[in-house]
Amino acid sequence: MNLIETRPRFNSDEVEKIVEEFFGLHCRAKPLTSYFDQNFHIKCAQGSEFVLKISNGAEKRAALAAQLEMPSLLAEKMPGYQFPTTISTKQNENIFCVKNDRGEKYYARLVQFISGKFLSQIADHSENLLFNFGKFLGQMDRELTDFDRAGLHRELDWDLKNALDSRHRLAYIPDPGKRRLVEYFLLQFEIHVSPELSRLRRSAIHNDANDFNVLVDEIQPEKIKGLIDFGDVVFSNTIFELAIACTYSMFRKSEPLQAAMQVIQG
Repeated sequence: MNLIETRPRFNSDEVEKIVEEFFGLHCRAKPLTSYFDQNFHIKCAQGSEFVLKISNGAEKRAALAAQLEMPSLLAEKMPGYQFPTTISTKQNENIFCVKNDRGEKYYARLVQFISGKFLSQIADHSENLLFNFGKFLGQMDRELTDFDRAGLHRELDWDLKNALDSRHRLAYIPDPGKRRLVEYFLLQFEIHVSPELSRLRRSAIHNDANDFNVLVDEIQPEKIKGLIDFGDVVFSNTIFELAIACTYSMFRKSEPLQAAMQVIQG
């Protein structure tokens, strides 16, 4: 299924009416960057802030339920950090349906807005910050060890175990040198990684701890504040959580392996 074709297309005025209808809140809605779904920053007259998430038409309800349960569990188990917990509608629903002007239905939910500075906005990642990043993810995955839901077991392009599926996209890399580089590392994955995956631990993972999803404390700049965007959660090899975090910690570093080492030690 083409996720572009099933992407919702609501405007800010429509979203403001949705929030008023389902939550009784008067607000202003501002679109946020997203890929195959839609996210809106919701700011109410009394100052409270939320994010309205309208899912892609291809998204399954079971997957959305897992995406809501995981941050709620983590908020309970890790009170020193912040996660986007869900706001119930006036009908006490966490997931509700909205329609566009063509009568097409989409699942939506409202979650708490978490303010803060993204890891990507920190000019210099200290060793302590990267260590604390790794420590945070380790604590999170430990709390998720026994968390398992049907909606987590899904085929997802962003699940690293499916890395070799990207081979059919190599034609989209016009530069021959860059294409050969990707081919080389896909071959390394096939030879060295794939045979080991079956013996590695599996669990529910966030699967997208990139530097635009990780929030840093404004007062203590070496402390992780929380984590947002649970849209890519999946049941997969636990080590992928660390692999993704290391990747983003290595960007724009003069000593990328040293940066990754700090995350790993944490």
